[in-house]
Amino acid sequence: MNKRKKKQLIFIFVCFTVILAAYLGSKYYQNHLPVDDEEDEISVLDIDTSLVNEIGITNGEETINLQKDNDTWKCVDDKDFTIDSTKLQVFLDAAGSITSELKIENVTDMSQYGLDHPSLSISLQWDSNLYTIYIGDRNTVAGGVYYLKINDEDTVYTIENYKYNMLNKTKEDFAAEEETETAEEESDSADE
Repeated sequence: MNKRKKKQLIFIFVCFTVILAAYLGSKYYQNHLPVDDEEDEISVLDIDTSLVNEIGITNGEETINLQKDNDTWKCVDDKDFTIDSTKLQVFLDAAGSITSELKIENVTDMSQYGLDHPSLSISLQWDSNLYTIYIGDRNTVAGGVYYLKINDEDTVYTIENYKYNMLNKTKEDFAAEEETETAEEESDSADE
C-alpha cells in the first residue's frame, strides 16, 4: 500500500472515530438529562368542575346561560331545551383545566390581544366563586393560538386552536340527540 492511501485510510478512520464518539456522547447526555415534559406548560386555570352550578357563554352568535338543578343542567332562557350531559361535561373539563405555553405579564393594553372586546367569554360559577375566561384575537403568525385572560387579571396567556374549539360553543352544541334531530326535521320541513 502506498503512503498516500495509507494517510487517507488513517484520516477516514480518525474522522469516523470522532463522529462515533460525538454520537455516543450526545446519546449518553440525552439519556441522563432530567425529564420534565410539562416544563413549558403553564397552569392557567385548574378547578373542580363538579362544583360549578352556573355557566355563561357569550360568543359572536349568542349568549347561553346554563344552571345546574340537582344533577341536571338546564338552559335558563329555554326551559324546554334538553342538554346532553356528556357534551356539557366535555366542555366543563376543557374550561376547568386550561394550560398555556406563553404567559405575558403586566399587560396594560388589552386591545392589542383583542381582549378589550373578547370574541368569547365563559363564566363558571359556584357559591361565591366566579371565574370568567375571556378569549380575544387569534394569532395566525404564532401557529393559530388565541389570547386568553382570566377575570380582570393583567396577565395574558395563549391557548391552542383545538382548545378554543372545545370552548367556543353554541346552545345547539349541547343539545341532546333528540333535540338535534327535531331541529333538523323542522329545518327540512321548512325548506319544502
